[in-house]
Amino acid sequence: MKLYKHLALALLLALCWCGTVAAATAKEQLLEMATKLATAGGYAVTIDITYDAVQQDGQKIEFGERRQVTLLRPDKLRVDTLQSDGDSTSLIFDGKTIYLYSEKEKVYAAIPFSGNVDDAVLFAGGKRGIRIPLARMLVTTFAQQLDAIIETSEFVEDDALRGGAAHLAATSANVDVQVWLDSDKLPQRMILTYKNEPGQPQFRANFSAWKLPVKADTALFTFTPPPGTEKIPSLVPVEADADAAAAAKKGATQ
Repeated sequence: MKLYKHLALALLLALCWCGTVAAATAKEQLLEMATKLATAGGYAVTIDITYDAVQQDGQKIEFGERRQVTLLRPDKLRVDTLQSDGDSTSLIFDGKTIYLYSEKEKVYAAIPFSGNVDDAVLFAGGKRGIRIPLARMLVTTFAQQLDAIIETSEFVEDDALRGGAAHLAATSANVDVQVWLDSDKLPQRMILTYKNEPGQPQFRANFSAWKLPVKADTALFTFTPPPGTEKIPSLVPVEADADAAAAAKKGATQ
């Protein structure tokens, strides 16, 4: 990745030299972030997400959502989501059951599954086709997965507009990634560009209100259906099972 920020040859040469030195440290910082999240006993974070939906005519339409994520290892996960269309949904895993709830539709599904969070994320995305953005960030193998897919990495700058957060860029076979890391090595912002997809859509996430470690009452992971809510077999269409592997791959990449 070439950073043409100045026309003077001397500065260009200086930038190239610095980029060569910083390439290794950029990956090291990304892996440090991944290791911190993967080895944490738990954490909570708010994620404001926007993403592009490429239309048949090539136009990009942006949608968004706000996610409140609470993870308590080994076997507790809750993700509450407010979508731009007004629907509020929840994914709750209590170690024995995965619950999916839609406030707008007044329905919920309960999927029996015993295991840890890693197992539940893989099962939900791989077997059930449940969309879990940034799924890699939830599992204890995050650092190993990131290390395996990064092809190139580079330090861009210390972003003065984001409190000096380290702006890092990396590439993989299918996705270009930009991450802004705070001094505590927690991500402040992330942009994923799906460069091989039509229209090269982007996924953007802004992280705030990090709590690591987190003290969460286990009652948070208990799902009680609200009055008037109907239980259904699944909130995922039956045909999604045929595309489960692809959905899991995309969700894990995010």
